[in-house]
Amino acid sequence: MTVPRPKPSGNAPGGVDSNAVNGPSNSATRYPRASVLEHRGRLVDLAKEALAKAVGEREAREVAKARADGDVTRAETARAEIKAQEAARLLRGELRAEDLTRQAAWENAVQAELAELHRKVAAAINLLEDGVAKEREALSELANRKADVDVLEKDRERYLLEERKKTEAREEEASAEARASGAHQDPRRR
Repeated sequence: MTVPRPKPSGNAPGGVDSNAVNGPSNSATRYPRASVLEHRGRLVDLAKEALAKAVGEREAREVAKARADGDVTRAETARAEIKAQEAARLLRGELRAEDLTRQAAWENAVQAELAELHRKVAAAINLLEDGVAKEREALSELANRKADVDVLEKDRERYLLEERKKTEAREEEASAEARASGAHQDPRRR
């Protein structure tokens, strides 16, 4: 399944904003893959939209299948009722040869109608199965996109932690140098 190319936006969707990508705004450290993470966040949003569309299509196809099933049920019920009425009339001797001939023609027409309704049900089932497959595909695509973002977010966390450690080490080193240079100064100058 191909996901459409995202549109550039100022705020990255998908719960990935620039502070989340780069850490606190007071940090001078910028995560080198920030734009990739923002892009992948937009891909997650597009995958969510594709999943929502697939779910909507599948639900519409379920309604169409239910409607087709209902049409078959109603036609079969009507057929059974009419056949029961005709059988009762036959038992009472109310039917003539002409009525029996019409009954046979009617039965053929009803059979053709039922066959068409069953074809519609089969088509609805095929469409529904296709809709379910597309929904699964969209769900899988969303899971893959989210996994991509998760990998980058974990990488960003490791990167920012390493950068904080480097910054703290530089600050400790600078503090130690300042203390050491202060110890070498003439005590009278202090």
